[in-house]
Amino acid sequence: MRERKLCRGPAHPQPTWLPLADFGFNGPYLQGQCKLCRGWLRLQTKEGPHGLVPAASLAKLALELTNRCGSLDKAADRSGVNRQTLLRLIHRKQPQVRRQTAQQLLIGLAEQRKVDRRNGASPRFLAARKAQAQIEERVARDGCG
Repeated sequence: MRERKLCRGPAHPQPTWLPLADFGFNGPYLQGQCKLCRGWLRLQTKEGPHGLVPAASLAKLALELTNRCGSLDKAADRSGVNRQTLLRLIHRKQPQVRRQTAQQLLIGLAEQRKVDRRNGASPRFLAARKAQAQIEERVARDGCG
């Protein structure tokens, strides 16, 4: 078995022989480029939507999207974010999410807000909004949660 493999990716000025540890696996097959070359585009474009963001700031937005859409499945379809990711965001069980996921969530929420302004909000969202207003009124009046 070979212990080195030739990489012709963009991170190297010329084809370079590298140890197999520098390559990843796609199932049983060895990747065609080394790990550095596969992430080269992300390293070169600094303004792209990559990296991690704290999920705490997205929990309320994920809940609002779910309430506006009427269900978790519809919210996942609207935003393109995985259903389980939305659920973990809502229950605050995920400390960080990918920046691209946060961007998809915000775009989906903006689209749903446009739809709601045009067509009116869903009954579930209106009920949730009414319940939240009652809670805030009680907290302001009694001073406790």
